[in-house]
Amino acid sequence: FSIAILFCDLFFHIFLVVGWIFVLNRFINVAVDSNNNTDSPEVTTIEMFFEAMFSISVLYFVWRLVGEIFSTLLTSRRVFWANFGNFLTLVDVIAIAGAIAVNILIVCGFERVYSNASFHFFALLTGALWLKLLL
Repeated sequence: FSIAILFCDLFFHIFLVVGWIFVLNRFINVAVDSNNNTDSPEVTTIEMFFEAMFSISVLYFVWRLVGEIFSTLLTSRRVFWANFGNFLTLVDVIAIAGAIAVNILIVCGFERVYSNASFHFFALLTGALWLKLLL
């Protein structure tokens, strides 16, 4: 059972990072095209697939995090705070929260102008997602 969870985690981590690359590329294309006042770029099937896998991976990791919260709270509050005071868990929470924020942007639509602060957030999220994958 634990091998199956590790395999699923690896699978969804890979789709999370690769999907994020496609999502970020689409954000950049929309920002560049909005400055050039051209029509929005054509989205390929591969891009749509990886964007969908990014969203599915985010949902998977939200589900895993909620399960972890409930299981540690059922054990004891001390175990819960010891677990969530851990650096690895904080990286997971930050990466998942950032990915949720990006999914909200996707649902609201790509067709908007992004400020420099948005791209600073995207850069930090990229680092958090890579840390989540590597740790």
